[in-house]
Amino acid sequence: MKTPEEMSTEELKAEIKKFEEETKAARQREEVTAFHDGFRFKTTMWIHPMSGDDYESSYYSETPISTAKISSYLRNSEVKDDFIVKRLTRGGAE
Repeated sequence: MKTPEEMSTEELKAEIKKFEEETKAARQREEVTAFHDGFRFKTTMWIHPMSGDDYESSYYSETPISTAKISSYLRNSEVKDDFIVKRLTRGGAE
């Protein structure tokens, strides 16, 4: 297998597209499983620490998570409003 430096632009774009499709499918499977386990909401937050890399954290819940609870999860983040709440369906998140 070639390293990214050895790939042509077309090959690299194809690899990125394949990775994005695999990631999307995995997330959808995870969301469908969560729905079947009784969860109805997914809250995804992006944590932006003062130092270090940003990271994503997701929580599944039966009811929407309160703003206060989200704020507590984001307490160590420099950005306090980088989150999204999605309703889960049988096919994944809306």
